Order: sequence, then structure tokens, then C-alpha cells
Amino acid sequence: MKTKQAILQNERWQDVPGTAHARIFPCIRKPDVTSSNVYLLTIGDYIVFLDTGASQEVMDTACDALVTCSYDREKPLIIIFGHAHYDHIYEGLVDRRFEIFGKPVFVCHASGADILRTGDQRYTQAYLVDLPIPPLQIELPLFHNKNQDLEISEILPGFQLIPNNIHISDEILLLSEELRFPDGQSLFFWAVPGHSYDSMAIRIGNLLHVGDIPFALNPGVAGILGWDTIEFSKTLQRMEWILENYEISVICPGHGNAFSVPEFRKILHNLKQSHETLPDVALFDKGRVNLSMRHAMDLMDEAYRLFPIVAGRIMLLRYHLEELEEFETAEDLERLIPVDDIEKTLDGFTTYYKDFQEKKLSELQVILKSLQTLQKIRSYLTGHTLEHLIDPSLVRRTTRLFSDLLSAMQGVIPTARLKKCDPVLVLNDLILKQNSCAFSDDDLLHSIDDVTSFRNILLGRLAEYQNCKEIRFSIKTPDSVQFIYADVDRLSDIYSALSDYCRLYGADSVNVEIFPKKDFVHIAITPVGVDWKPELPLSRALLRTVRYAGGKIVKLPKPGDEEIILQFPMEK
Repeated sequence: MKTKQAILQNERWQDVPGTAHARIFPCIRKPDVTSSNVYLLTIGDYIVFLDTGASQEVMDTACDALVTCSYDREKPLIIIFGHAHYDHIYEGLVDRRFEIFGKPVFVCHASGADILRTGDQRYTQAYLVDLPIPPLQIELPLFHNKNQDLEISEILPGFQLIPNNIHISDEILLLSEELRFPDGQSLFFWAVPGHSYDSMAIRIGNLLHVGDIPFALNPGVAGILGWDTIEFSKTLQRMEWILENYEISVICPGHGNAFSVPEFRKILHNLKQSHETLPDVALFDKGRVNLSMRHAMDLMDEAYRLFPIVAGRIMLLRYHLEELEEFETAEDLERLIPVDDIEKTLDGFTTYYKDFQEKKLSELQVILKSLQTLQKIRSYLTGHTLEHLIDPSLVRRTTRLFSDLLSAMQGVIPTARLKKCDPVLVLNDLILKQNSCAFSDDDLLHSIDDVTSFRNILLGRLAEYQNCKEIRFSIKTPDSVQFIYADVDRLSDIYSALSDYCRLYGADSVNVEIFPKKDFVHIAITPVGVDWKPELPLSRALLRTVRYAGGKIVKLPKPGDEEIILQFPMEK
């Protein structure tokens, strides 16, 4: 398998394409929320930082690289912040080793300059990870209305700052400023708000630095203070205009590896499509982080509960197939559902969470790791007919964990398709599905001459056998049908989850009573059995699902009184 050649060689000095006397040293990190990339430039006799990141390790690498350059401590050292989020600027505020390479001149958007002058923890997002932000005076704020010719001669002798505002359309203005160096080379700055008020795109030669535009719609990014969904839509058009009107060959993002222009065009296309369907995202602030953290822990707890059931059923299926000497089908099943890979994914999260408990990671990092873990599990369990092999409800409950956490992070209640339904009918339908066969004995016999069909039906029969619920339901209903408003799939999944819970801890049967009470219908569920002994309480993720289904819990089980009562609005 061929390895894709990097567009920029990491931690190597190399020529900037499209320039005569400019070189670049990229310090590229694996994308995360702790630190951005850092790009060092030498433009003629001048050293330039594009972001300083928030990692001491990256700053160590940058300083080591600068030692190999010729430098003059009396010359300006230009430090540019593409935008004023802590992960792009923090080392520039607290680690001043770069001062030995020149006299620092800090450059950023004027709105970012105001933020940094006051040490604003909220706008910089530093308060999300409990970092202090020391106040910083920006010598050269861009995109403001003062007499810039006078300022630039005082700040950077021999330099010019040339504004050039471009009307892309009647609705879209692209603010532009060119910083021309004494040798005639230039850095071009464009204001590209949306991800933040002060976001800038920066060009030198054929290289374009685009900051966090590629990640602006990511969970935990869209919705932060400074996010502007209308401006971001315009910025996507601004970026397309820049690509159309300038010769660009390398795209440098704020995080991760560089892109080619075709790759970036595809990213812009995908961002446009995603933006069109993006919900009205709530402000992602400290309160949202705390709420998302609680949701993440609840949903990961549910993943740890559900995965052993999924894995156990798959392993049992493989065992039965191997006993029947259907080794090829057993191998196909192993490839279809990589139980070991899912287990490694969950083990990886366990290790990650231990680092958090040891204060090595922030809540925000754990939330994003939870989302990544649940997304991986969902990718393993979707895209094929897995629900026929395990249990449709179990698959839905497992794969839905990702979307529920994403909704919590966005401040959007998971969409419930509420409709009029009979809770008795929903339960009876579930019981029927759990105890019926999709494939008959005749189907199996008639398929014996077709190897593929025979294997599929055999696999289905084995799956149905192990998915049968060995638990009885006793249902007490009112004299007349009591219709409710609920999300039928989620209500069915709640029944299924409670059935699994009761069976797991020794119940022989479940008593269900459905009765009206004022404007609501109550569903009382009580496990029965001499061996009934729950070792864990009902998961908080399951309890929250009741609300997502359109109802609420009015009574939780407790020792000696195991009844749980759900309440749904009555159809009138």
C-alpha cells in the first residue's frame, strides 16, 4: 500500500513555492484541541512565526530550528496570530525564548488585539481548559482605520502596509491587507470571519494559511464564542474566490497536515453541504462543556454496558458456525464485525480517561475523545445487515450514542418523531419480533443447493435463536385503549433495554401495567423473580432516552420496590 507523500515535510526547512527568498519550517501536530501547528518562515533577512501554538514541545522544536538560521537580535521578529484562540497563541504569551532571535512584533486582526490586550479568557477559549491568559499588547493590529502608513514606519521600518478591499459580490466584502517586506516580498492577509471574529487567511507565494476554517463545523468548535454562522457561509465563498484568483499550490491548516488545492476544494464543498444542514447550535461555553461531560460519561457508561452484549452474541454465533464446520461463514462474520477492534477502541478510551483523572487532560479533550470513540463504534456497526444478526433495538441503541452526544454538545435536543401510538401494541410488537423466526425450516431446506443463500439463512436462524428473550411479560391494560404521543422506535428500545436489564439480573418475568392518570398515561414496569438481584442501577443514558422519546420517569426503582414508572402525554 502506497503512503501518500506529504505536501510539506514536517520539521524540515524548505523553500516556499512561488517565492524567491522565503523558506518555511512546519511544526505539524496530530490534530487536537491542545495546540495548533506552528509555521516558521524566513522572508529575506526576517524571521516570522505563523502562530506559536500552546505546546512547549512545539516551541522547543521551533527554537531549535531557529538556532540553525542566521538572525539579528536587533531586527524585528514578526509573530502573527491567525486568530486569538489559546491553542494558537498561548506559547507566544508565556514562553519568551524567541526574544533571543529578534525584537518581537506581534501582529493579528484588530478585534483579536483588543481581546489580547485585556487577557480575555472567554474569547480565547482558555477558560474551557483552565488556562490563564496574560495580557499582551499587539504592535500591529490589522484591519483598522487609523493612519497605518505612520504606524508601520514606526513599528517595522522599511515595510509597507497596503489595504485593498475587494467586493466579491453585493453581499460579500473581502478585507485585504498586504505587508510588503523591504526586499519586495509580501505577506497577504484576508479577514475571514465565521470561526471567530478575528480569523485571517494568510498567503506568501503559492502557500495559503487557512487557520481553523477546515474544522469550523466540528463538534465543540461550531458554537464557541465568536462563531458566526452567516459570516462563515460568506467566508466559504471568500476562500473559493481566493483560490480562483491567486496561484495557490499548498494549503496550511491550523491543525494537521497540509492539503493540496484539490483536497481543500473538496473540504470547502463538504463544509458548504454540512453548513446547510447545521442546526442552530447553542453557545459552546463552560456550562455546555460541563453538561456535555456529564452526557459523555453517561453515554460511554452505556457503551461499556452494551458492547459486551453485542460482542457476546457475535462470539456465540461464530462458535455455533464453527461447531457446524461453517468456518468460512464464521470468518466472514469476524470481518464484518471486528469485535477485537471495538474492544481496543473502548480500552483506548479507558486509558485516556485515566489520564484525565490524573489531571493530564481537560474535560474538553475527554468529551471529544468520547465523541470519537462512539463515532468509531457506530462505523463498525452500520452499513450492513447487522440488525438481523444481533437485535435491531440493540444496534439502534448502540449506534445512537454518537448522535445523542453530538446533540448534547450542540445544545440541540435529539429529534423525537412523536406520533400517536398504543404503548401496549408497541410492547406486543417487540415481544412478537423477539420470539418469531424470519426464516422457516422450509427456507433452510430449499436453500441447500445455493451455498450463499444457505449460509445467510443458517446465520439468520442461529442469530434468531440466541436473540430470543427468555423472559415472560404479563401485561395489565385498561378497559379502553390509551393512546400516547411518543417516538415509537425509542419507546420500543426502552422496552427492549428494560427487558435486557431484567433478564441480566435474574428476573423470570416482567409485570407491565398501563393506566391513565389525568392528562398522562403511566407505564409501570416491575421485574419478578426469586433470583432478581440488580448489581447496577439503570443507566443514566437509558433514563435520558425516556425524555428523548417524549416522556419522563416519575418513579425510579429502589431496594425493596423495583417498580419503574414512565409517563407519556395522553392523546385526547
